[in-house]
Amino acid sequence: MAKRFPKRGFRANRFNTLEPLESINLGKLAYFIQKGQLDPKETISMKVLFETGILTKIKHGVKVLG
Repeated sequence: MAKRFPKRGFRANRFNTLEPLESINLGKLAYFIQKGQLDPKETISMKVLFETGILTKIKHGVKVLG
């Protein structure tokens, strides 16, 4: 294993994306579905989340947390 991966130092952001994603919990999505602002039969996209006011800003994307 040591021969497969050469030791060339540590890069802090090697696998992390530098752009912060907006996060939303599944509980928050379920709350807005029960409230009637989201239709669960249609596709929930970033545009729909922004237009309904669930997310106030979307710069680089959305991460759904479970």
